[in-house]
Amino acid sequence: MKKIILLLILLIPFHMMADNFEEQTINKLSKLFTIRDKVKDIHPFLKNLYPVAVSRGNSLYIFSSAEESYKLEKVIPAPFKIPQGIRAAFPLAGYDNKPACVVTEDVFYNDEGYTIILHEFMHCAQFEGVENKIKMELQIMKTAMEKNNYSWELNHPFPYENKKFIEFYSQYVNALENDNINGAMNIKTILKGSLSKEDYEYLVWEEWKEGFARFIENKVKERMSINENTGGKGEPYNRVSFYYSGDKLIHLISLDNNKLLNNLEELFEYIKN
Repeated sequence: MKKIILLLILLIPFHMMADNFEEQTINKLSKLFTIRDKVKDIHPFLKNLYPVAVSRGNSLYIFSSAEESYKLEKVIPAPFKIPQGIRAAFPLAGYDNKPACVVTEDVFYNDEGYTIILHEFMHCAQFEGVENKIKMELQIMKTAMEKNNYSWELNHPFPYENKKFIEFYSQYVNALENDNINGAMNIKTILKGSLSKEDYEYLVWEEWKEGFARFIENKVKERMSINENTGGKGEPYNRVSFYYSGDKLIHLISLDNNKLLNNLEELFEYIKN
């Protein structure tokens, strides 16, 4: 009997902590509705609030939106060791392969964290839209699948240190920063000729996928008086550099033809040049 009582005493704090975590997270997620209502006119995708999977221990707590609040829908084992500070979006096998924004709890510390959640929501929208259709037409995707490289978007060996790439890409970004879209696209044609087909596809893919999400993130930040995200600006160049150039390019495209922002397939074709 004493052992049973002791066990119950030990279990009570655990249940209280679990319930408290769920309640606190739902309260924190409720802020997304307030922010959404302030920024939803920026792009139609912002009207949708996607599932948020919060990492805790070895589990993902998946919260889904329902009317004007979030609710805990499911708890699943984490598919891999979730790094502290993760901000990502991908389909979860334990969630019927539906996309979710995967984060750690520190994302809720400030308003900037919420803008990053909205950034990841854009990836959920891309995944549910034309992403797979576009991706399956790329040679880089076909090659990656032949090699069972499912992480090619993260680890493609792009020639960032190639002198020709650095020269032309620097000119390209400079034109974008000076609002010279015609000059930028002319230089991009030269840049294309200096890269292999798969390397150029990788650049374009990252500009489309991450550049679009970064563009929306920065539009939201502007509305909320938060400093612009300029990560990837300047040398040395890396994958995040394409987030930066993609954002700048899509910004200029939006000034010239705002309708392209609502047709991501046509937007990709434009970026592909």
